[in-house]
Amino acid sequence: MHPILNPAHLAYIFNENSIINPANLALTIPIVSTVAFFVFLSIYIWVHAKRREKEAFYKNETLKRIAESPDGGAAALEFLKEEQRMKDLKRREGRKVGGLVNFTVGLVLTIFLFTIRATFPNEEWFYLVGLVPLSVGAALLAYSYWLAPKD
Repeated sequence: MHPILNPAHLAYIFNENSIINPANLALTIPIVSTVAFFVFLSIYIWVHAKRREKEAFYKNETLKRIAESPDGGAAALEFLKEEQRMKDLKRREGRKVGGLVNFTVGLVLTIFLFTIRATFPNEEWFYLVGLVPLSVGAALLAYSYWLAPKD
């Protein structure tokens, strides 16, 4: 048997006098997790900033080339209007998806809490908590379909 897998060796490694005892391990896991999270977060922010910087550079170069063309001013304005229209469309579609998700979560939560209400005999109306996300979703959907500015 390999020495690392030997139970006597494992008992020696994980006893209370060693460095790797359960108390130290219970303290090490949250510390390592926190450090790993913030390292990931800083790398993500850095990569995101670099990507946005590259997008801005390419957009600027595109606008510069469009402006240098014979019909430059009108084409550049048309390009910017189309880009803004696409941004607005994406935002509106995101609102629709968010409203649909909220509405569905609220409906399912209401139905679920209604079905388990027998386990809580003193609480008769607690399943109505599901109406909170349901109403938020309905409001988002109503806004995106009827009240949001169109093209």
